[in-house]
Amino acid sequence: MSLELTGKIIEKHETQVINDTYNKRTFVIQPDGERDKPVQFEIFGKIDNGDKPQKVLMLDRFQIGEDVKVMFSISSNFWEQGQKWFTKADAFGVFPLNQPQMGGPAPLPYQQPAAPTPYIPNPSAPAPDLQAGLDDPCPF
Repeated sequence: MSLELTGKIIEKHETQVINDTYNKRTFVIQPDGERDKPVQFEIFGKIDNGDKPQKVLMLDRFQIGEDVKVMFSISSNFWEQGQKWFTKADAFGVFPLNQPQMGGPAPLPYQQPAAPTPYIPNPSAPAPDLQAGLDDPCPF
């Protein structure tokens, strides 16, 4: 299940290295609604040593106070020792809310294609010879 939330970035935290393979970064969004409370998101990613950018770096292009749209999923885990449930919001996409429009002409409106002409057989036409060609060894 994919969810989205729009709001203003109010906190960005430093990247935390989990181990040799993974790292994570958290940030907080103040949603647009007047009564909505801030939400902390987590970006969990693999550390790539190649030319593929790290997932946690997607947050670097945004500043505190910038309006964004966050695509995320929610997951919960049960901690048996404390007998508690913990819920986290995992962000997998952060996008500028006021993205400039691309240039070019506006798309044309959709038009319903014309209905196909129905096939009406000609009753005066001779019937095809279905037995013709059965002696031919070629199957097609």
